[in-house]
This record gives sequence, structure tokens and C-alpha cells, in this order.
Amino acid sequence: MVITTGVARARALAAVRFVTLVLACLLVAHTTIFIARYGTGPAFAAAMTAEGHDAYWPAFLLVVGGGSAVLAVSAARRLRGLAGRAPRRRRSADGTPLPAFGDELKRLWPNIFGATTLGYVLQENIEHLAAHGHVPGAGVLWGPEGSFALPGLLLVSLFGAALGALVRWRVRVYVARIGQAAGRPRPRRALAARPARRWAFVGATCALAQIAVRPDTGRAPPTPASA
Repeated sequence: MVITTGVARARALAAVRFVTLVLACLLVAHTTIFIARYGTGPAFAAAMTAEGHDAYWPAFLLVVGGGSAVLAVSAARRLRGLAGRAPRRRRSADGTPLPAFGDELKRLWPNIFGATTLGYVLQENIEHLAAHGHVPGAGVLWGPEGSFALPGLLLVSLFGAALGALVRWRVRVYVARIGQAAGRPRPRRALAARPARRWAFVGATCALAQIAVRPDTGRAPPTPASA
């Protein structure tokens, strides 16, 4: 079976991978920040309950954990498939230098950090509104309610972006070694469809009708030489 990927589908899959990575960073950052504030054990559990996490946290863990596992398996399969096709060379197929990991990280980290921070602010404000009846706004990032928030978000987003950039970098390297055609979606192959039987009858009828009504049926047979 040949699976083709168009531009729209490729963009949708890239968006899904990005959102999954952001949610995984949000989960780890949130847990890291609360551990830095309250430690582990009963104090951590009490803080999570007081902030209203018990209502949705198990489902959030299940969804993000499952999505992260699917993303990891998909990335591993993609890398293995490209690695089997890519020749070992230090330059691209067209002679240009191979992509650099640092360039991928510089492009991805600001987006991951911004999206994770925005998600954390929204999450904490919704939790405060449900548990305490007020919205602290951006105060969840600094002050008494935001202690350890920014350092945790920076470090976790950097780690998540490094993982994502590593996968994207290796994919670009393999594609560059194979050639630019490897990164393009395969064209859809036209399927040969047999015409319906009624069209054969219609075609034969039209041919006979043309012969029957034609005033000049063509040249007559040649006259025998003996005549």
C-alpha cells in the first residue's frame, strides 16, 4: 500500500506534533514548578488538591502521556525509514552543507517556550477562578503565586525543544543526503478504469448510424481488368 501525503496533510501533522510537544512540556513544567514550591509527598498532593487539579489531572496525564508515546513511536519509525535510504555522506546530495542542529533549536525553542508559557498562564488562571474565584492574570509567572514559574518554563521548554529539534534535524539531514525529491509528496497514480458496458453499445450504435446515413459511402470496388 502506498500512502501519499499532500501539503495540507503535512501541515496538519506538523501542527499536531507541535501541539503534542507543547502539552508534554506544559505537563512536565507544571509538575516541576509545584515540586520546587512544595516538595514531594503530602505537601505536593495537598497543593494539587487545593488548586483544583483533582478534577482533571488524571485525564490530562492520560491524554498527554498517550499522545507523547504515539509521537515518540512515529518519530522513531520515520527516522528509521529515512536512515535506511540515506547514504553516508558529509554533504547534501546537491553539494550544499548539511543542516545544523543549532539552527533547528533556535527556530523551535522560542515557539515552544511561548506556547508553553501561554498554556501555563491560561491553565493557572482557570484553576484559580474555579478554586478561589479570582483571576491572577500574568501574576502566575512572578510574585508569591508565580515562584519558580519562569525558570521552570524556560528549562523544560528548552529540553522539549531540544528533543523536537533533534528529530527535525535528523529528518532534514537524511532528506538532504537522499535528495530534495525525497521530501516531496509522491504524486497520486492514476488508476485505469474500465468503461461501463453501455458505452461500448453507444459507440457501436453511433458508428453504424454514421455509415447508414452517410451520402458518400466511399469509392466503389475496382472494376475487374477483364471488363
